[in-house]
Amino acid sequence: MKKYILILIMFNSIICFSQNETKIKQIRELYKDYNENLSNMDTYEIKLNTAGSYPSLVIHTDSGDKVMIKTGDASEFGSSSAEYYYLKDTIQFIFSKSERLLTHWGADTVRYEMLELRFYFENGQVIKTLKKQFKGIEGHDDKIGFSQMPNKTINYKKDFDANWNYYDEKIADLIKLYANLERIF
Repeated sequence: MKKYILILIMFNSIICFSQNETKIKQIRELYKDYNENLSNMDTYEIKLNTAGSYPSLVIHTDSGDKVMIKTGDASEFGSSSAEYYYLKDTIQFIFSKSERLLTHWGADTVRYEMLELRFYFENGQVIKTLKKQFKGIEGHDDKIGFSQMPNKTINYKKDFDANWNYYDEKIADLIKLYANLERIF
């Protein structure tokens, strides 16, 4: 009996993994489609000029089911941005990246961090989270190819850098903002 239960559990795990991988491939195609067709989408842009910081919000929509919202902020100490991909008002994917200065004690001790996070969703629930992170010293680590570094699968609720509470709140807030803008314009 234990043998059959174990086989059923393994079979179910394989099916769930396969379904997740299929959904992730669909999301990657959606990401590619959105980014290839940005010039054909309607764009709303909001930029603020505050002391020492430059936040922005850009909304792209095809006047149908597709909405991509980009947020960004830059200062002299770093920059961050996030892209939220929606289909039929349901979050599909979040891509977030940041670069920031950690310490600056002189010309050879400028320490920095680069971070990328990717959240994949199905029916509004996270099915996979990937993280790429690098900490380095300017001048010593400049030749390291961050884009060539592998992503690591993480537990988004336990990883401090993923800051899930922030993204969880943003998902609903941004689609509400878009809906309000759509009514205004």
